[in-house]
Parts: sequence; structure tokens; C-alpha cells
Amino acid sequence: ACAMRRSLDHAPVVHVGIRNISQSEVEALPSLKSTIFYDWNMRDDPQWMDRVVDALGPKVYLTIDADGIDPSLMPAVGTPEPGGLTWPEITRLLRKVFAARDVVAADLVELCPLPGMASPNFVCAKLVYKMLGYRFAP
Repeated sequence: ACAMRRSLDHAPVVHVGIRNISQSEVEALPSLKSTIFYDWNMRDDPQWMDRVVDALGPKVYLTIDADGIDPSLMPAVGTPEPGGLTWPEITRLLRKVFAARDVVAADLVELCPLPGMASPNFVCAKLVYKMLGYRFAP
């Protein structure tokens, strides 16, 4: 059911900050070219960001699912889940990825604007702005 499953037909996938997974996905994991950094245990390792970068190939298509951001910062998503990356974590990780790998494309998905609440829209816009800066003005 996961959209990233189709990506595995073309390249390995590294997932960061996963907080929820279906039983069928768990059962399929051993046969997939996929590395998962689960939200509930990745922070136990002070080097988790370096491990994420090490798991990436030399060329990276970076997709950010807004669902992966802490819902206190990003409530405007389709499936808010407790936990998630904080602003300092996501920006530090992105700086590391852009410095160490050739990011050939990037996107941000799953913003579901909430009427009367503009801040999540600005969070996503600023995140895209940050990625452009990390790529073109390191």
C-alpha cells in the first residue's frame, strides 16, 4: 500500500523517522532493498544521521513526506502520528545529505492545508527553500 514500494522497482529506498508500519509491510521487508530508521529507536544512536547518510547511494532522489515531521510542527497532514522529526533534526539531516551526496531531485508531499492555519504551509515552503539553499548555495 505504501507509495514508496513502487520506488523499490527502480532503486533502494532509505526511510527515516518511520512511526507506523503495517503487518504486510513488516513481512515483506526481508525481501526488499530498503533500510528503515524507526523513530522510536534511531535517537538511541548519537550517530543516526551519519548512518542515514551512509545508507544512501551516491545519487539521491530525496522525498520528504510531511507526515514524518513532528505533528506539533506539522499538523496539516493526512495521517498525523505522534513523534516525528523536529525542525532542528530535519534541517541538520538535510544539510548532511546535501553535503555528502549528489541530490539530483527532491520533493515534499502530504501537506493537507487546514483552513485558518497557515503555519504548516510556511513550514513546508521553508523546508523547500532550505533544500534549494543546501543544494545550490552550500
